[in-house]
Amino acid sequence: MVLLKLSGLREINMILSEFGLGLTKEQLQRLYDYATSEKFSPLFIDMEDSRYRFRKGINEILDPSRF
Repeated sequence: MVLLKLSGLREINMILSEFGLGLTKEQLQRLYDYATSEKFSPLFIDMEDSRYRFRKGINEILDPSRF
């Protein structure tokens, strides 16, 4: 999943309910805010690889426990 722009809390709730990422709303919001803080930098969520599930852009692996 590639997230470039979310319109609000409703979309965050939908992502969490549909995909069961094991995050709180606040964690996902902080991950998203950090990953998309630079122009054209998306939040990648890899649904196949739980070890490197969250990334800023393609290369920077994010540890959700830090958010």
